[in-house]
This record gives sequence, structure tokens and C-alpha cells, in this order.
Amino acid sequence: MSIDPQFERYLRSWMDEGTETMSDRVRDTVLEAFPTTAQRRPVFGVARRSFRMQIYRYAMVAAAAAMAAIIGMNAVNSVGRPRPTPSVVPTPAPSIGLEGLALAPWGNEFHNLEAERYVTGRPFPIPVSFQAPRNWLLLGQSPHVVWTGVFRQDAGVAFWTPENVYVDPCDIEAGLLDPPLGRSAADFIEALRSLPGMRVTAPVQTSVDGHPAIGVTLTAPDTSECNAGNAKLWYSRSYSETAYPHITYRILAVDVNGQRLVIAGWTFPDTDPRAAARVEAVMSSVELD
Repeated sequence: MSIDPQFERYLRSWMDEGTETMSDRVRDTVLEAFPTTAQRRPVFGVARRSFRMQIYRYAMVAAAAAMAAIIGMNAVNSVGRPRPTPSVVPTPAPSIGLEGLALAPWGNEFHNLEAERYVTGRPFPIPVSFQAPRNWLLLGQSPHVVWTGVFRQDAGVAFWTPENVYVDPCDIEAGLLDPPLGRSAADFIEALRSLPGMRVTAPVQTSVDGHPAIGVTLTAPDTSECNAGNAKLWYSRSYSETAYPHITYRILAVDVNGQRLVIAGWTFPDTDPRAAARVEAVMSSVELD
């Protein structure tokens, strides 16, 4: 038995236009689903018209069954496909301003810092943010230096805008460099390397939050005989950095938009290793806002 050619044309046209995703293989499957058994003459003389109507009914049932199969296949395929999950970009927590923690430039009054990110504020001229670890203190701050560290003060990180360097750490009477050192990070590092009695490593070119920087390590000898143990390294207005006996600094001098920032982390030979690790963590976390 064959399908009525006119009906086949209608069916093929509908299947071509009714869906955009139906492939030729699926369409051919639908067309092959019609009854193809050999036609037998009716025993009781059924009229040709009624027989043709029966063919149409068979064809419609087969088409409906094929369409149901197609819908079911599409549903299964859509369920099996992984759907993209929208990603959530975490919003960084705002830094806490240190300018709200008023205290003397240096003394016995310290501020306990939470394990949060803090940022230096006015009057310190360069916004510097850092992640404070547990058991970390704000030791002092001024317009030219911010000191942070542990309670015993045998480990910490200071942020400086130094103006000049001493000629001789053990001889304050010798005064400061004259003419003063230049404004760049390289000028500051070169001045440190010229300090008598201090061991300074070879400078290393690096960067801090995208800003060019130079790093060195400076270790002081036994300076107990130098100015009653107060050897002086660099100076900014009324504040100076004291090199106590056997102190070691990890120093980063950074050029920040025409200004010089010095990040100095310090430890001693007997510093608790956990405190020394906090110094490294703070220095590694620095961002320049």
C-alpha cells in the first residue's frame, strides 16, 4: 500500500515549515511510519472513499505518534544538557581607615587591629591598604609614618615618606646628607647602601601593586655603642628610624605617582617565627589605593 501523493506533499510541507530543528533523518522516520503492508481487497466490498478515509486516519495517528516522539526526544536532550550557572563575583570589603584611630605618634597607647583590611588616611599622604593579621597593633601614626606590629614591638611593618638619610648612623652630629637625597626610590636605596656599618643586600627590581619598586634587606650590627643604642637611619621631619642592635629590615622603596613610599618590615634574631610570618603577610598584602 502507498500513501496518497497529495497527502504526502501536505505532510512533507508541514514538517519542513513547522519546526526549525527537525533533521532530515527525523522527517524520513515520520514518513516511514505509515502502514506499508500490501493492500488487500475488501471482502465485503467497502467503498474506495471509505477506505481512503481510513488511510488518512492511519496517517494522522502515525504523524501524531511521530511528533510525540520528537517532543519527547527534545525534552530528554534539554534535560541532559548542563545549563550554565551564573557566577557571583565577590565584592571586596571596604578598607577601614586608620585616621579614625587617634593616638600619639609613638607611645604606650596602642590600638588592637581586627583581622581586617585597613588603609592609611590623612594626614599620611599616600593611601596604603594592608591586611592586618591576628594579634596586630597600630603602634603609632603621624603625617610621615605609620607604625604597625606586635605588642613586644620586635616585629612590625612601617610605612614611611622619608625626606633624607643620615650620613653616619652612629654619629648623629654628622647630620643628614647634604645635598639631600633625590625624590625617587632609587635615590633612597642608593643612600642606604652608602651607610657605614650597615649590611645591605644588592637591590632587586620589583613592584608593589603595579608601581615600580626596589627591594633590599638591611641588617644592623651591634649598635649598642652607637648613641646609646639608637643608631639612626633615615629621617622625616621630627621622626627618625632607629636601628636597634641586630635588627633586620626588609625594605621596599616604591615610586607612587611622583611620591616615594618606603615600606619597612623589621624583625630581630629572637623574634617569634609566627610574628615574622605576619610581617611577610602584611607586606605581601599591600595595595596602593
